Amino acid sequence: MIGIIKTLDKRYDYLYEFLNKEVIYSDDIHSFFQIDTLIIPPLGADYLLFFKHTNISLNEIFLQNPYLKTIVTGLKSKELIAFCETHNIKLLSFLDDEEVVRENAKFTAEACIRLMSEKLDCSLKDLSILILGYGNISYYLNEMLNIYDSNVTIYSKDATELKLAKLSKIKVLEEIDDLSHFDCIINTIPKTIMNKENLDTILTKQILIELASYPYGINIEYLKQKNNEVLLYQGLPGKVVPKSGAKLIYNFLKNNKIN
Repeated sequence: MIGIIKTLDKRYDYLYEFLNKEVIYSDDIHSFFQIDTLIIPPLGADYLLFFKHTNISLNEIFLQNPYLKTIVTGLKSKELIAFCETHNIKLLSFLDDEEVVRENAKFTAEACIRLMSEKLDCSLKDLSILILGYGNISYYLNEMLNIYDSNVTIYSKDATELKLAKLSKIKVLEEIDDLSHFDCIINTIPKTIMNKENLDTILTKQILIELASYPYGINIEYLKQKNNEVLLYQGLPGKVVPKSGAKLIYNFLKNNKIN
């Protein structure tokens, strides 16, 4: 039997519908003492093995249900990996699947542009946009923004990313200096890449979007002191396009014969 940990992530609401069979979908730990497959929140578990944004502990479930055979997640912490190895539990991550990663990046880019548009008083065509990093999300952001003839520039410290951007005939920024001439700055890199001198050139009227996970690439606390708003847009597929995101996870489960 399959159990799904219920959280605020709307993808799991749709996933429960897609499975269309006897599945336990609950935020009550006592519901999971008779299952063999557990689908946990996409953000996985913390270092104490509590599932993210819940008060449910994997240790407590396993104490009452030692027959748990499979766990499905998004992010895999080292503690979760070690627990599964110790107890001979199969650990599957849909973020290890290339198609899921690629489509999630596409959904994230689409959702980001949708939310960004709500903050604008002009057309996307009139925007000068700096994207920090050139991975999957940045690739799709550039592709979609090109449709609107937005003026896109890519910054990266990674030589391979810069080479790929140049081959795609995208403008690149190899050193961050004055950022004041960009209308919008979108970060996709999950580590701090700008110093205070860079941040001091950012104007309060600019749109700053953080797509990366903590510890982020933009020093949010410093910008708050300068009265700059940073839009934290993490987990967009689960917030903006949850039905499409759930379909990806459902197909991953089918491919791994969990349905």
